[in-house]
Amino acid sequence: MLRSLDLRNVGPSDQLTIEFGDRLNVITGDSGLGKSFLLDVAWWALTRSWAAGQALPNRGAEREATLSYRIDGKTAPVEADIDFSVQRQGWFHDSGRPPISGLVVYARVDGSFTVMDPARNDPPDDEGDSPAYRRRPTAFFFNSDEVWNGLVKGEQQLCCGLIADWRVWKLQSSEEFKALENMLRGEPPAEQVTLLIDDVEAHLHPRWQRAILPAILQALQGLGASAGSQVISTTHSPLVLASLEGLWEEKHDRLFRLDLVSSNESAPHVELKQEEWRPLSRHPAKVAG
Repeated sequence: MLRSLDLRNVGPSDQLTIEFGDRLNVITGDSGLGKSFLLDVAWWALTRSWAAGQALPNRGAEREATLSYRIDGKTAPVEADIDFSVQRQGWFHDSGRPPISGLVVYARVDGSFTVMDPARNDPPDDEGDSPAYRRRPTAFFFNSDEVWNGLVKGEQQLCCGLIADWRVWKLQSSEEFKALENMLRGEPPAEQVTLLIDDVEAHLHPRWQRAILPAILQALQGLGASAGSQVISTTHSPLVLASLEGLWEEKHDRLFRLDLVSSNESAPHVELKQEEWRPLSRHPAKVAG
């Protein structure tokens, strides 16, 4: 579970800090201000790999760029401050295995998604990527077509696709199908699950925009994973926010907004603010107007 990110001289602002809630986190703001970027960095913090291109330091920065994070591992919390290595052109951790952060799924706005399963993936080894350390992929990267038709790496078939895998698992009465059955019965697939969702309303009819996040929360609760699950989602849609009326838990959930701020004293820059959740029911006059 991701607790916080602190970005210095990288991304949409010279300094940006975000403290996540342990259940639902919603990030909103205009396009181009860094919502997707924050999800990319969140994925990196949890998996030590990049779902797309890696983040790079801001041009003209007078100080070195740093990415810091705090996560809850399976056994203990972990904090890290990683400076960008100009010589090696990347972000590198100390050698050794990272803490197990549970199952991490990143659904991207283009219909692709990335999965890091501790049971099937190994994080990259920043000190040489030795075969003895990493024998398996760092993560599985699916485009929208590969979800259905399968994922192939070289001559190795990593998965046969959604429908084919289910059919084969069922016919063989395999352990994979038993795990799927257990999940559908309400047994959690992992002790910790983190879902990163970019523009959760993308390509959805307005009716479904009002249903998507409540459905995800309900599914996690039905799987028995709600106590150890975290959702971090971005959105432009007022309908998505309205759908959370009555579901919002102030103790566990967070709402953030990215704004482009300018003044006479400084150049335009991006600021991240945590917003207070204000249900529409508290403002009947505004709703009526």
